[in-house]
Amino acid sequence: MFRSSSRRSGINSPEIISENAAEGFLILSDFGDTTYLKALNTNTADRLFDEATDALVKWQLASKPTALPRVHGKNSFERA
Repeated sequence: MFRSSSRRSGINSPEIISENAAEGFLILSDFGDTTYLKALNTNTADRLFDEATDALVKWQLASKPTALPRVHGKNSFERA
């Protein structure tokens, strides 16, 4: 699900190089050592938060209508 929805959305996500679902293993591409937390400072905060929000919106728009739970209240989730 993640692989297809992230590719459809065009967001930058790790490539799945190999997988063994029966054993629960994935080999993923590496983005390097710089995390958002390391990059976050007063000069980068607005840009990083804008980019993260844009990526989440793109991913949500590319997802299937029944792929994510519907939210019915503050803490209430229900599978569609």
